[in-house]
Amino acid sequence: MTDLLLSTGCYPRVMKYDLNDVILRALTHNVAGIEASFLTTDELFNFSPDDIIVSRLSNTYNTLHAPTKNIKYSNNAESIIVLDKIKYMYKVLNCKNIVFHYETLSDVDFLSTYLSGFNLSVENSNNSNPVFSAGSDIEAFLEKNSSFSLTLDVCHALEFSKEYLRQLTNKFSDKIAEVHWSYSGHKLNHDSASSIISDIKFGLYIVKKLDKKTVLEVDLRPNLENRNVISSEIELLKNGL
Repeated sequence: MTDLLLSTGCYPRVMKYDLNDVILRALTHNVAGIEASFLTTDELFNFSPDDIIVSRLSNTYNTLHAPTKNIKYSNNAESIIVLDKIKYMYKVLNCKNIVFHYETLSDVDFLSTYLSGFNLSVENSNNSNPVFSAGSDIEAFLEKNSSFSLTLDVCHALEFSKEYLRQLTNKFSDKIAEVHWSYSGHKLNHDSASSIISDIKFGLYIVKKLDKKTVLEVDLRPNLENRNVISSEIELLKNGL
């Protein structure tokens, strides 16, 4: 059975939850750990894990999603301050992987050196910002930067096609560190229900086939009144449609 993690990014930032409380909420679900997700550097710097969180996470498998907004990681003072905080969080939260977005990586050689000894991965891009989506680009990056693995975002890949997700899975299965799970839909008013179900079934098949740590990234903003969304999604991943 694939180990499931729950991203703190599921919980709406507009609700201004304290991240300590968010992590405690996440751990009430049947998951193996959490992914501490930071959209901005402010979120990263404003978070101070309390003793309860540090203790609880010492016994779980956790990962960290590095800030993605208004940051380019390179050899400069601003980046170093952020990376030092990431290093601290990685250790305190008992993390096993750091996920970066490709478009934030300005100096990969520096990053690999500065974060030597840490597990690093880069996430495939979605269809609206396909800067790191072509299989050849991903292959070239991973061959050149052996310190990085791939975080396979199923939702991002399905925005292209099931065949694209299949190709990524077959080509990079041995380089995939973790999987991200959600679904964006086709965003059409009169879409085919059978086509959507086919996409979801194929995504579930890929998750089961890979058997990697899988992070739920379900956005709860549209579902604030439904307290069972996370539990239902966990049930879906464990047992399928």
